[in-house]
Amino acid sequence: MEVLLMTVSDTDEMMTLISAATNARDAAMAAMASSRAGKFAQADQRLALVGQYVQQAQDAHTHLLTLEARGELPQVKLLLVHAESYLTNAATMQAVATEFQAVYQRLADANI
Repeated sequence: MEVLLMTVSDTDEMMTLISAATNARDAAMAAMASSRAGKFAQADQRLALVGQYVQQAQDAHTHLLTLEARGELPQVKLLLVHAESYLTNAATMQAVATEFQAVYQRLADANI
């Protein structure tokens, strides 16, 4: 049985995923705050940033999945599970922030 060792690049990729997902979540929270304050242009900019961070996290995730499919990634480590939960959270926050912005924009348009 061949034992595969996790390489530094695998760990770095997982940390990239975690970092990008964390940045996405933080930008989503900032976008919601901007929307709540009626700063919709700023919210749009922050939502664009969320998208960039989520894409970066998804790219890292795809790379790791590709390595696993090729048999080049060792056993699943807790770090990878942790990283994937961050990606899921970031994608959820992106959707929530987008919805919040739409709601706040409708309220502003209706002068409520």
